[in-house]
Amino acid sequence: GGSSSSSAPTEPRLERAFRGHRGAVTAVAFHPDEQQIISSSLDGCVFVWHFKLQLRPFRFAGHKGEVHDIAVNSTGQCIASASADKTVRLWNNAAQGDSNVMKVHTGPVRSVCFSRDDTALLTASDDKMVKMWHVPTQRFQGSFVGHNHWVYSAAFCKNADLVVSGGEDKTVRVWDAERKVGIVTLHDFDVAVKKVQFNPDGSCVAACGNDGCIKLWDLRSRRLLQHYDAHIGPAFGIDFHPDGGHLASTGEDETLKLWDL
Repeated sequence: GGSSSSSAPTEPRLERAFRGHRGAVTAVAFHPDEQQIISSSLDGCVFVWHFKLQLRPFRFAGHKGEVHDIAVNSTGQCIASASADKTVRLWNNAAQGDSNVMKVHTGPVRSVCFSRDDTALLTASDDKMVKMWHVPTQRFQGSFVGHNHWVYSAAFCKNADLVVSGGEDKTVRVWDAERKVGIVTLHDFDVAVKKVQFNPDGSCVAACGNDGCIKLWDLRSRRLLQHYDAHIGPAFGIDFHPDGGHLASTGEDETLKLWDL
């Protein structure tokens, strides 16, 4: 592959627009049963939007700063939000919006990610740290130390034995999740790394950067597999299709692109 799939059989069309945030939207996620969309914003709020038209959205307010990222657990019952107020909140997905506050970092929290079994939570921050937490007890499980600048993104692989992170220091780092030690540091970016992700089978890591590029590496050989000049201006987000053969990306150029890998 290597080209964006412009010859798709049907052009995407807008199904719904959800309006309510008073600031830029920073992250969106599907509820696992695909009847809700959860979003976060620079307005400090988290919204849960229902596909059923007659249901009012849930608005979760409580953070004392911008919300940079959200994650939804596998049941859809728990939503984690990462904020500039240095906390993560774990919200109960119900109209009341009850939440537990976790004081997780000494700087703004940029990224939050559940392990697939929902027991572990990964957070990344401007304090240069990636941290791991035990969700049921909200206890600290350890730090991943090595970045020398703000960390924008961190993610588990499928079975949660590896972690990947990236940030302002232009590196993508892969870690042993149990031992909390670095396995490989990838230096292929000349700019800040905005988002990192494992492909579904964990054999490959993808990252996007402030120059609009997407890069993919093979973890076994530790070699760069692909480089895409994807966006004009910074690329903000990437996500793999569950089949592992396609990647979606978004950027400051107001486009969403699908890549056939």
